[in-house]
Amino acid sequence: MNAELVFDRSRISIEKLTGRSDHGNTLVTGFVDIGEKWQVDSLRFHGDFSGTTINPQPEIYGIIGGSLDLDWAMGRPYSISGTVDIEEALVAFAFGQSAGVARGPDTTFVFDVRVRAERDIWLRSQRAGIDFGGADIEFGGDMTIRKTMTDMLYTGELVSRQGTVYYLDQALRVTSGSVKFENISTVNPDLDIIAELPIRAGPGDTKVPDKIVLTLTGTLEKPAFGFTSEPPIWDETAIASYLSLNVTPGQLDQQGAVTKLLSQRLLNYFQLQVSKRARGFVSLDYLEFESGLLGDRETKVTVGKYVGRNLYVTYTQNFTGDLNPAFRVEYYVNRKNEILAEGSASGPFSLRYQFKLRY
Repeated sequence: MNAELVFDRSRISIEKLTGRSDHGNTLVTGFVDIGEKWQVDSLRFHGDFSGTTINPQPEIYGIIGGSLDLDWAMGRPYSISGTVDIEEALVAFAFGQSAGVARGPDTTFVFDVRVRAERDIWLRSQRAGIDFGGADIEFGGDMTIRKTMTDMLYTGELVSRQGTVYYLDQALRVTSGSVKFENISTVNPDLDIIAELPIRAGPGDTKVPDKIVLTLTGTLEKPAFGFTSEPPIWDETAIASYLSLNVTPGQLDQQGAVTKLLSQRLLNYFQLQVSKRARGFVSLDYLEFESGLLGDRETKVTVGKYVGRNLYVTYTQNFTGDLNPAFRVEYYVNRKNEILAEGSASGPFSLRYQFKLRY
């Protein structure tokens, strides 16, 4: 840590205060005004920082940077304002459980801080019931957190980039998701998440939909689950049967189906638990394992990792057939623009430029 101070009568000016750690840097400027009897009359600091680790409560861990201002004067509370950029974060709230309670008034400080992140905020919700096995979703977004003398208010929206919702032993891929904070005083946002599960048709199937669609609405504390099929061919009984047994009504009528169902059910559960637990032991953002032991699908492993703040790489290795690996590279130019490259060892290579427009 290095500091450059200037003493000018009743003011101490901090020309430059720098600090450095293994992962980040801090630069602070400002002043302190001294009154009678060496009491502090007022102060003002401005800080730019990066790579700072925070753990405000057990369920939230993050690495942040940004720019903040701190002001204080005799008879007034401390005031903090500015912008915080989330470099990466992990949020471990469970759906259906309280994410905190509103606290009583705190008159010592107020703040108005904008919190933003283009990506790499991971919501990893643990099992919240017998059927719902949790979620693993990456978000980016823009929020404002305000604290007045009497209230704490959250405003803004997080938008999903990728992820998985686990229901029974099925892994449904997230196709869109939104978490909205509508000027609320607790971390209990509105949910609007859609995840899909492709349906594998087999011999004996005549009318089988392409996929099952899960809609997760409500709030974090009181989520609501809904299931439909696309096209809308199946009723709730058929959907529940497929989610529970992993077979279509036509496959269920085949000879020996019960024995195969039990084997497939145990295998799916094993694959899901291995993937979720293995991700905790290795430094990966995404890990999925699919087994072809029963002959109805390929055996493959897919891993995903941020190798830089703006570079995300996905690699899939197939262990059946021609053992052909595939990759996908995403480079985020900024919040609205990105470059995607994908291909396989033997197939074509593609390079795309993608931009987003809000309307």
